[in-house]
Amino acid sequence: MGQLKFIENIIEKEMLDLHTAFPARVLSTSGNLAKIQPMGLTKEVGGTAKSYAPLASVPVTKQAQYKVSVEDGELKASPLEPGDIVICVCCDRDITEAKCGRNVLPPAGHHNMSDCIIVGVL
Repeated sequence: MGQLKFIENIIEKEMLDLHTAFPARVLSTSGNLAKIQPMGLTKEVGGTAKSYAPLASVPVTKQAQYKVSVEDGELKASPLEPGDIVICVCCDRDITEAKCGRNVLPPAGHHNMSDCIIVGVL
């Protein structure tokens, strides 16, 4: 039974490290890029919970650069600003070169939080 639990722990760790989408708080914006603080906590097995590190230069889709609200029956669009909560989607592979418009074979690795883009505002 000990070996089975060990394998289950490895699988659980890999699943927890597979990032697909997550909420984040905007810390700052500059054009179509933002610095964000991923929400939620992470914890190593047997460790203590801690915050994720902030991520800088996160691309913001055109649709997510503005938040839309209804005020007095009219739609109002206002720019993304610090404190807003956004939804981030992690790309399958490294997007460093893609952000510059280059189509190259990305380095090994996948679904890293640093390869996310902001797709919406909550």
